[in-house]
Amino acid sequence: MAYNEAVQITEQRELLLNIVRLRYHETPEFLAINSISSQFELTTTVGVSSEFDGDGDARSIQPQAELGFAERPTITFTPQQGQEFTRQLTAPVGPETLYRLIEYGWGLDRIFELTVRQINSVGTPIGVARETSESPSSAELLKIISTLAKWQREGLVTLSLSDEFEDISALVPATMVSAADIVEAAKSGYRMLARDKGYVLAQKVYRLTLKVDSSLRPTLEWQHVARSLGIEAGRQSYAIDLADKDGQELGRPLDTLYIATRSPLGIMAYLAQGVTLPAKDSHAQDAASIDAPMSTLFRIKTAEEKPDSAYIAVPHRGRWFYIQAEDLASRRSLGALISLLRLELEAGGAQNVPTLTLPVGL
Repeated sequence: MAYNEAVQITEQRELLLNIVRLRYHETPEFLAINSISSQFELTTTVGVSSEFDGDGDARSIQPQAELGFAERPTITFTPQQGQEFTRQLTAPVGPETLYRLIEYGWGLDRIFELTVRQINSVGTPIGVARETSESPSSAELLKIISTLAKWQREGLVTLSLSDEFEDISALVPATMVSAADIVEAAKSGYRMLARDKGYVLAQKVYRLTLKVDSSLRPTLEWQHVARSLGIEAGRQSYAIDLADKDGQELGRPLDTLYIATRSPLGIMAYLAQGVTLPAKDSHAQDAASIDAPMSTLFRIKTAEEKPDSAYIAVPHRGRWFYIQAEDLASRRSLGALISLLRLELEAGGAQNVPTLTLPVGL
């Protein structure tokens, strides 16, 4: 159990430190735990001592026993700096991850506020610098997200996820495709789909759908949300797709919600707005400026000494940054972010899954 807790605390502290670093315009660093091994040493010594008088007769006999135990744990860390890891860290969060996290129980409002920066034309179309300003569009997006979350808890709106394979290549003649090609495509997560006299390479894509209960559709509240998002209010369901250049144009379908999502790194930078800076750093050039206060989604306090009541704390720049033990909202946001990173980031395959090696037979 001690090893289990050590890995958990390590993951939380590393993530908290990286969020604080982003507040100071510093580069985050990630380490993967590759293995944990431990050596145990058990030593025993048994002896007898005695005292003799002048005639050679034993006056006392004293048995002696010693027991020694030592444990030498070794933890192996590997920096995560490869091209694939960086791509995953900076790529927008996909619809499958959103659905999994919401179904897991983190809540639509928390997950959407963390990951979604724009729905159709409502929200922030660019990065974190604009998101720190207090804009009516960003405030409207948060209100819509809160309303959708309330309706979801009441069972009036539901999210569903489906998957399908989408063509990503031109038609390849059947004579040019071997069985090995089909197997190799499957290993990489693709499919070679048969078409007339050939094959096309296809990749799996996930489709999110928002379904609206018939009792909600006629209400003024839903009519207002639909009008704000620019969709037709009377439909039973709406497709949810990731936004692209075409998805933001005025001619978009009236039955589709185009969402622009943050990357895992963008979410961390967004949460960095909740880091409280010491007075000497509040107006420093090396700290990110915050124009508007963040919501209660995430708060990191600071102190000169490590606080006894902190849920988790990290040292940085001669001070301590921490989440208060009673701040359940921040703790849940940190937990949701850790779950998201586990879904979105890969450490290079099964060979990098941490293993714990302990000797037996003691």
